[in-house]
Amino acid sequence: MQIKSVLEKMGIIPRWMLTRTRLCKHRYGCYENVVLGFYHTFIKSLALKLMASNISSLMNFAKLRKNLTSWK
Repeated sequence: MQIKSVLEKMGIIPRWMLTRTRLCKHRYGCYENVVLGFYHTFIKSLALKLMASNISSLMNFAKLRKNLTSWK
C-alpha cells in the first residue's frame, strides 16, 4: 500500500483510481487490477516467445547459450 501514497504524492494517478468501491471484487482497485493483469500477461507472453524461439536450438547448447545471453 506504500505505492499508493507515492503515486498520490507524485500526482500521476488520481486518488479515485487508487481507491476501491464497495462494488469492486478485486483484491486491489479495478484500475490496479488492469495494470497487474497487463503486466502478468506481458511477462508470460515474453517467456512463451523466448521458449518458442529457442526450442530449435535445444540440442545445440552453445547456440542456446548464445541466444539466451544475447540482447536481441
